[in-house]
Amino acid sequence: LTVLILATAALIMVMPLVLTVTNSFMSEKEIEYHYSKPVSGAENGNTESVDNFRIIRFIPDIATIRQYYTVLLKKTQYFFLFWNSAGVVVSIVAGQTAVASMAAFAFSKLDFKFRDRLFFVYIIVMMMPFQVTLVPTNLVLDMLHLLDSHWALILPAVFNTIAVFLMRQFFESVPRAMSEAAEMDGAGEWKVFWKIALPIASP
Repeated sequence: LTVLILATAALIMVMPLVLTVTNSFMSEKEIEYHYSKPVSGAENGNTESVDNFRIIRFIPDIATIRQYYTVLLKKTQYFFLFWNSAGVVVSIVAGQTAVASMAAFAFSKLDFKFRDRLFFVYIIVMMMPFQVTLVPTNLVLDMLHLLDSHWALILPAVFNTIAVFLMRQFFESVPRAMSEAAEMDGAGEWKVFWKIALPIASP
């Protein structure tokens, strides 16, 4: 019964995605025909007929890739918007992975003064809603002359405290004996991070 309920819920959740993909191969006229406003026969004065009702269609009558041709080749603005978003996202993911992994390793495996207090500040910042940090972030970006640029989107996201918190919790699960064994073999802190901790944390 549990599997049946979960499977039904999963099917309902995935239906809009499947519908979007399959309908993307319909022509514009077919989409307009199938998804125009439903009109019952009763509204046309015929109480018997219900032929004018529109229903959801998963399989197109005639498959076409004209919609993709229009978006990908004829409308160049789409490419500009797409690559703009892709560039920002890739930069954020790469920067956040680099910064968060090193910061998390330091908070987890290195012993330095005020480590726990500094991490506590991280936790406080993480709990603050976006509206609280919006104005200070804007002021800092303005002082650095980074407003109206991609960096205004990338840098605040790169130094995200949630990523540091999550990766720090994972590094805590890595046995300290592994790093100690590497240090006994002559590995420095950077090598322990790069050769042991990061590969383990790659998932």
